[in-house]
Amino acid sequence: MVSAGAFDSTPNGDIDKQNGDEGETGEPESKRIKTEQEGDDGCSRSPSPMFELEQTGPVIAGPGAKKDSLPLIGIGLPKLTADQQEMVTKAKKYAMEQSIKIVLMKQTIAHQQQQMLNLKTQLQRQQALAVMCRVYVGSISFELKEDTIRQAFLPFGPIKSINMSWDPVTQKHKGFAFVEYDMPEAAQLALEQMNGVMIGGRNIKVGRPSNMPQAQPIIEQIMEEAKSYNRIYVASVHQDLTEDDIKSVFEAFGKIKMCKLSPGNIPEIGRAHV
Repeated sequence: MVSAGAFDSTPNGDIDKQNGDEGETGEPESKRIKTEQEGDDGCSRSPSPMFELEQTGPVIAGPGAKKDSLPLIGIGLPKLTADQQEMVTKAKKYAMEQSIKIVLMKQTIAHQQQQMLNLKTQLQRQQALAVMCRVYVGSISFELKEDTIRQAFLPFGPIKSINMSWDPVTQKHKGFAFVEYDMPEAAQLALEQMNGVMIGGRNIKVGRPSNMPQAQPIIEQIMEEAKSYNRIYVASVHQDLTEDDIKSVFEAFGKIKMCKLSPGNIPEIGRAHV
């Protein structure tokens, strides 16, 4: 028998739990159907209520939303009127005309620049050839006259002019002269053969004029180009010799394609290109 005093052993008069702390249903607490949701931190939370929302505006695609592959250019723009369409057509036509005009203008400028460059190059070559036809003769004896210089340099080719600077006080030349030939080959030959030759008791100095230093690069270019031509210049050709005579002399060095005998201004002296 259980005495009545056993029920009064708890302060609040509750019955002590037995059999594994069973509750009012008589089942263990671990087996009860859970009506609460537990979070990640182990704390129990009440389930959040779900409400059905009503759309009140347009749906805007976010950064992660799927987008259409079609371009959006022009979407939402109003349709052009006939006048606006005509203005757009005129604008396109004007832009095309201006583009063609600019291209033609650039081509014209480039062509003009090329023509000016070719003209400048041709002028420089002519100036260089004119310089190559002249030789400077220095250290000339003051007693020598122009005829003596002419006779000394005439064997190399027809002389176009001789310019000697004269002193108005002493009525004598200043000791130098410029000899101009008809062709640069004659001047080159005179330059190679006459430098250091003694005339009138003095060794003359022969060289190219130095009054146009800008022509020196063109002269070097022309001389370099001349090396590609298998042609030689022959001076002091006797008037009785013919082209066949010249060929017979130079055929010993190789086959001759052409021999051109050019008469000079002096009947006794001729020239030829082989």
